[in-house]
Amino acid sequence: MSLDVLGAVALGIGMYNHINAKSLYNDYKAMEPGHDDYYYEPIRKEAKDAQKVGNIGYIVGSVLLASGIAIHIWF
Repeated sequence: MSLDVLGAVALGIGMYNHINAKSLYNDYKAMEPGHDDYYYEPIRKEAKDAQKVGNIGYIVGSVLLASGIAIHIWF
């Protein structure tokens, strides 16, 4: 049961971070053009980091949930 719960939590974290990354990318796209790169870089980096954490959450959550389901079927 703990693998199922951990998998669901990791998938939830992945979904939350992907929603957050989408919001950050929309903020990035809405910024006014004409500024230097140092002005845009922190927001773009934050969006990419949120997307990366979301992908890791999806991967880890899927593996844990699949493992938990496999153990349920096995026993």
